[in-house]
Amino acid sequence: MLVCIDERPLGAVLVRTGKRIADRLRAKWIVLHVETSHDVGLTDADHDRIADTLRLAERLGATTLTLPGRSIAEEVVAYARSNNITEIVIGRSDRRRWFGFGSRAVVSDLMEQAGSISIHVIAGEPEGERLSNRPEGERLPDKTVRTRLPESNRPLWPYLASTLMVARALGVGFGIDRLVEVPNLSLVFLMEVLGSATLYGLKPSLFTSLLGVATYNFFFLPPIYSFTVADPANVVALVFFFLAAVLTSQLAAASRSQITAARRRARTTAELYAFSRKLTGIGSLNDLLWATAHQIAMMLKLRVVILMPAKYGLAVRAGYRRIRWSRSASGSTSELAGFVWTGGRVF
Repeated sequence: MLVCIDERPLGAVLVRTGKRIADRLRAKWIVLHVETSHDVGLTDADHDRIADTLRLAERLGATTLTLPGRSIAEEVVAYARSNNITEIVIGRSDRRRWFGFGSRAVVSDLMEQAGSISIHVIAGEPEGERLSNRPEGERLPDKTVRTRLPESNRPLWPYLASTLMVARALGVGFGIDRLVEVPNLSLVFLMEVLGSATLYGLKPSLFTSLLGVATYNFFFLPPIYSFTVADPANVVALVFFFLAAVLTSQLAAASRSQITAARRRARTTAELYAFSRKLTGIGSLNDLLWATAHQIAMMLKLRVVILMPAKYGLAVRAGYRRIRWSRSASGSTSELAGFVWTGGRVF
């Protein structure tokens, strides 16, 4: 049996439901997460929730797996058929495909492609049910730690750059219009939409599409220097230009997200492989602790300190990025660490 999860809190419900079905069928069960281009835009809390759900499944006796893919339904069905899966548990999804023949959810695609495989669609927990009433081993913890944002994070720059790209297309369009009589200059703006989607992603490219359509209409469609369109044929051309721009931005942004996800997986794999090789050459506990702190700090972009039990509580044994630890300066953190250690609780 196969249970499919994503970043939503519903994942814990799916895991528990899959556990009950597997026990009833006396079957082995697998919990699968398909990593698509959608995962690139997830927050730290979303990634943590996926990891917590997979750990919950492992505690309940499942085998967990993460697969990269372009389409969730295609990857799930392909894996199910190659591993003789007869039952699939999945949550009702709000993620939809807006281009193609209609707007359809992931579950609809999965049910069409599954063939003879049984599909169990779970809507979610009843309203008012409290997850805090779950047993300790079946509860997902609340997230209280976030990774540090990259220093180069500049959310307005992609939109400013997209505006400059449209301005460049406007200058090129004026130049071509003076030299050669071209019936349709919209392709000049379409190229900038493609460039914006490739460099900056979906939202900036959609902004470029809207700005490009408005600029093309204002400067090149009669009457010029006005947003009014006199010729009905130009209205049709403008509508199709906008649709083509949006579709182009969607496809280019999806390709960019897939490339970004592939690079991230490759980087993570390379870092873990290098760390495993480093561990083979470590001969002392201090070197092991320092290497562990360094690896965690590099991968999670956090300051890291490793505490170990000493004669009078906990003592700092390793740290990275100039960690200064003292009871006077970090009393609450020190008390929290001691409480976790003595209480045996893991967050």
